[in-house]
Amino acid sequence: MSFSKDFGFETTKEIQMKTLDKRTRNRLFNVFSEAIDEAYTQEYFYAILADKLGYVKSYYNKNNVDGRFIGSSKDSNWYDSYDIITYFFEIIYLMDSYEFEHYFGRRPLYGKNEFIEHYEKVINKVLDEEKAGYRLINGKFAAITNDEEIKSIQETISNPFGVVSTHIKKALELYSDRENPDYENSIKESISAVESMCCVITGESGAQATLGKMLKSLESKGVTIHPAQKEAFSKLYGFTSDAGGIRHGSIDYTNATSEDALYMLVSCSAFVNYLKVKYEQIQE
Repeated sequence: MSFSKDFGFETTKEIQMKTLDKRTRNRLFNVFSEAIDEAYTQEYFYAILADKLGYVKSYYNKNNVDGRFIGSSKDSNWYDSYDIITYFFEIIYLMDSYEFEHYFGRRPLYGKNEFIEHYEKVINKVLDEEKAGYRLINGKFAAITNDEEIKSIQETISNPFGVVSTHIKKALELYSDRENPDYENSIKESISAVESMCCVITGESGAQATLGKMLKSLESKGVTIHPAQKEAFSKLYGFTSDAGGIRHGSIDYTNATSEDALYMLVSCSAFVNYLKVKYEQIQE
């Protein structure tokens, strides 16, 4: 743990939605370079990529393509890396087997399908580790979350009840730590944020103030939740509380993924904000 983290001076990392930092660009560029280096005729690919980026006057414009990718060109945008990867896969998808073998050599390292599968997997691994908000699926990038979900997390971090804010902020920190993410504890903190919001509403505390019990007592405090919604969140809570679950601290539970942690972070943030609005209404 660094000094900045120990004393709370380091700002909470956010999921990269409308930005792509230098480290992520460089890691993606290494993968892109490896992929294009397998081709015997790089000029063919760079010519098409340069054309798609607007460099129509130059047939082979490697410097401009690479500069836009890593952000060293004056006119580069944060999303250029995504665009270039998309264009590159677009070229590959349009090739038939003969064309693929022609441009990648008669004995390419991968066949066309294997090439696509391999590099999509490697690119998505980088995006996952760098907490980027997109994944490559069949040559196109898809958002794994959206602006509204990001706003929901940020709203929860700004929750006026400090203990709620602390838990969700910690959940985000544990999820977005690119050096050593801790998805199991991120999920714990997300659930704890909901529990804390329920404690605020019900006035309950202590070891017995579990989410499962408090969801049942919210109505007695004037907060009405649709039965289907209550049941859904009770089941979600059960996922983290069963005999081998995360909240029991089982040493055998090591399978939480980034997708699990992100889903819980988004879901719990939304539920906290929902409960906060309900609580404010009965206070008026």
